[in-house]
Amino acid sequence: MLKVFKRISLTSAIAATIFMVIQVFADLYLPTLTSNIIDKGVAKGDVDYIW
Repeated sequence: MLKVFKRISLTSAIAATIFMVIQVFADLYLPTLTSNIIDKGVAKGDVDYIW
């Protein structure tokens, strides 16, 4: 029983780590995405770039 619990726990820990790394990259990319939308879309009036 303990081996099954360790395997599930290890799998959950690995999955959580992978998802946290994905979240960090998404959080770091968001300001760049927002500035591009403002600079290239809103400032130039390009509605197609925004959508």
